[in-house]
Amino acid sequence: MAEGPTSWLQNLGIAIEVFCPVFALVVVILRLYIRFDTKNLGWDDAFICAALALTIGLSVSSIICMKELFIGIHYWEIPQPANPGNGMLWVFITGIIYSPILALAKQSVLIFILRFSGIKNLVRNVVWYTGIVNISLTIATFLAIIFQCTPVEAFWNTSVSGQCINEFALAITSGTLTVLTDIIVIGLPFYIILGLKIDMKKKKGLMGVFALGIIVTLVSIVRLYFVALSFIIVTPDKTFSLGFCVAQIECSLAITTASAPALWPLIRRWLLHHKTTRNEVFYNREYNISHLGRVRASDCPFTRGGCCEPDGQRAQTDGGLLIGPSMHNPDDDWTKSLRLFCVTSPVTNMTDGDSRQKTMVDDG
Repeated sequence: MAEGPTSWLQNLGIAIEVFCPVFALVVVILRLYIRFDTKNLGWDDAFICAALALTIGLSVSSIICMKELFIGIHYWEIPQPANPGNGMLWVFITGIIYSPILALAKQSVLIFILRFSGIKNLVRNVVWYTGIVNISLTIATFLAIIFQCTPVEAFWNTSVSGQCINEFALAITSGTLTVLTDIIVIGLPFYIILGLKIDMKKKKGLMGVFALGIIVTLVSIVRLYFVALSFIIVTPDKTFSLGFCVAQIECSLAITTASAPALWPLIRRWLLHHKTTRNEVFYNREYNISHLGRVRASDCPFTRGGCCEPDGQRAQTDGGLLIGPSMHNPDDDWTKSLRLFCVTSPVTNMTDGDSRQKTMVDDG
């Protein structure tokens, strides 16, 4: 790695390259924790782990690029003569690492959508076609980046004569297609959630979780702007910019937002745990012992067995005790779909004598 001057801007860029993948790593660890805990691991988790591994590699290669090409340094502070050959090699490597990350994150979301039960065949087909297009574009972009110059070495070695395709056209085309597939992947969950038979409050909550993907699309547009700017701008001080780091922000956000729906059970568990310390309604259901020593029915109001249900109506036991929502059909497709977002826990079986108790029992 080249030794040379440094600056506050370059140090900030390096901090971004370190912080973003670390944050994404924490999110994925939490995702895997709740998936192991609920015995709900799937291929969507495998794809997100692959995206995370590449994002960590992107961080390493990007930091090397910043040092080799003096990114974040004013041009008059760059030692002369400057040889960009090694830096361009790392730009080439960085491009190869970057190209599949967003596609892997989107594929994870698409697989997650396919795990919904009861979605319409039309929607299922759209998900499959989108996944095929997503993978095809990724393979095409990956190969185009590798073989954009003939011979390949001509990309970073100026002493080798060769021909290269229009880099500007490649960057803008691939970036635009990325944004378009982002929009499709974001829109599909909205269409599905609108068809769920749940109250509007839960529906808005789920839509809000999936809507986080819009942030990634906005960052992708910003990255596309900086890419175009790097080809158009004529100032000699092109290196004094952090536009290079936007790719890392984009990839880490993609992993984070793609994991948000899978984290819903964990978030819900935390919220319910916090709420149980404040709301006495949690302790007048069927009888399980709470962490405060009280006997309660379940993990939350309007639940059965700790999992949210499609309607908000309360049901009564044969003894008249309110135990949670009624369900017209607990095995319908929409109920099964909702359980992707819920933390289920078996309810302890009670005897007839126990089920008719209506007192609240405190420790001691």
